[in-house]
Amino acid sequence: MSLIVFHPQAVAFVGHLGMVDLHRHAAPAVVVGLSRPISFFADGHETVKARGAIIAPGVQHELQVAEQQALALYVEPGSNWARAVMRACGRSAFLPLADHQPWCLLANALIGCAGDAARCNDTLTVALDVLLSMPPPGPIDARIEHALVRCRWSGEEDETLLARRVCLSGSRLRHLFVEGTGTTLSRYRLWCRIRRAATSALAGQSLTAAAVDAGFFDSAHFSRSFREMFGVSPSAILGREDLVTVASSDALPAHTFPESYQACFVGPSLSIAP
Repeated sequence: MSLIVFHPQAVAFVGHLGMVDLHRHAAPAVVVGLSRPISFFADGHETVKARGAIIAPGVQHELQVAEQQALALYVEPGSNWARAVMRACGRSAFLPLADHQPWCLLANALIGCAGDAARCNDTLTVALDVLLSMPPPGPIDARIEHALVRCRWSGEEDETLLARRVCLSGSRLRHLFVEGTGTTLSRYRLWCRIRRAATSALAGQSLTAAAVDAGFFDSAHFSRSFREMFGVSPSAILGREDLVTVASSDALPAHTFPESYQACFVGPSLSIAP
């Protein structure tokens, strides 16, 4: 069984990955092998072999996951979770996890509740609140927060218009966007389009229609962009017969969780492994 969860502030995949070709993603990521180490390769950086690691956005890299189930988690740029990951990663391309066990527990918990969308999203929310609890360095610029919302929910694609909406020049908006999120505005716009196309295709829309509706020229354009972002073709993930999809509503509900539930995901897990 493979699982993909579209959470408002994250995308989580659990399944077999094998060899993941050269790519660079827009979102900070955590990738964990559920039974053995993964090899992380990036040009200009020392190869890292670890059970799990944080991968900084924008780093061109490859993964050798081997024949095992893995957790690949992408946290939404600009979110507190993403900013905690970026702060922990610092200037490193890869940051080995000091403790992979809570992340394996999260993967197994997601698989275990895959048939219950609300419970699956609640599980991911609680786990990431605990595992990515490092406080961000102050609030994000309100203009960048507005730009994030426009790109994600409104389908805003014109950078000139977006800059005008937040009363900034295009160059100043691009600079502040990188400063606040760790990724470029153009990469984030692409991330949003890929996410929209993927969720529409998994909901039953044809790949061509989903791609065009999300702003791609055609399905081939979407496939190239998907592979460049994730290192695999869309069919390798979205076309799996055993894939279970969990897609949440856009708004995070307010929940109160018992302490015993939160304690399942003990941390911290973002420190550098010795």
